[in-house]
Amino acid sequence: MQRNAGMAEIAASVKAEHFFFGEHQEIFATIASLIAQGVDAVPMTVKGYLPKPEIMGVSAMQYLAQIFNTATTVQATGYAKIVRDFAMKRELVV
Repeated sequence: MQRNAGMAEIAASVKAEHFFFGEHQEIFATIASLIAQGVDAVPMTVKGYLPKPEIMGVSAMQYLAQIFNTATTVQATGYAKIVRDFAMKRELVV
């Protein structure tokens, strides 16, 4: 979220459906949509487009703020690879 420009690299290999949890799918899809529209994907804007006020039992704003404050662009590409790898493994099992 912190670096909208990094989304292009991540979106090339990861899609919302690659995330295991539905809430994470919604967050990723919302961020991708906002960035595609030229909107800065910060917790306040992302929260406004999520369908539920809570994520995994925590307020959406608190959850998004935690992600925003801990994730970096450098880590994002590594995390994207992990998400994609696990999605591929889940496809093999099913």
